[in-house]
Amino acid sequence: MENYPKKSIWKWVLAAFMVAILLSILFTLYWGYKKGAFSDDQTNPNVQNQSQVNDETTDWKTYRNDEYGFEIQYSANTQIKNEEKNTSFIFSDNQRQLNIETITGAESNECHKTAWAADLPSISLDGVIFEGIGCGGKCEPYDKIQYCAIHNGIAYKLFPQIVHVQGYNSLQEDNIFNQMLSTFKFSN
Repeated sequence: MENYPKKSIWKWVLAAFMVAILLSILFTLYWGYKKGAFSDDQTNPNVQNQSQVNDETTDWKTYRNDEYGFEIQYSANTQIKNEEKNTSFIFSDNQRQLNIETITGAESNECHKTAWAADLPSISLDGVIFEGIGCGGKCEPYDKIQYCAIHNGIAYKLFPQIVHVQGYNSLQEDNIFNQMLSTFKFSN
């Protein structure tokens, strides 16, 4: 039986340990890339990218509000109701509605989350992050989330809501809202 010096045995043990660590790191990175954990779309899990929604809006009309600098597409069977600083899009099923409120002047900086809204998602529309600021979850009889962003000194508050009727999805799963919100653009 050969006698190896103790130093050379420890060198081999250390080298084997380092190789094991390197292999586990490489395996973790490979597995993470394979699962998509390191893709650019995952940089902020609280922001839903509305541009990823399938585009079924090609035959929709465009509503443009030049005074407040925005536009959004809507289906032909959607009723539009304009009030002073509020535009409502009422869907033909009368179960869905999207309100867009514009706020100017001293109140236009009121776009902040409250403590009870901290877990609400945010969305990215036309390169601007709209914070989920209100209601969250169920506001009987509606499922409603309020989104808000400030752009060029104007606060834009989006209030999509859906009446809780059996067979209807929640807001975040509703393709009609996601498609409509994905078309929102600033024109100023």
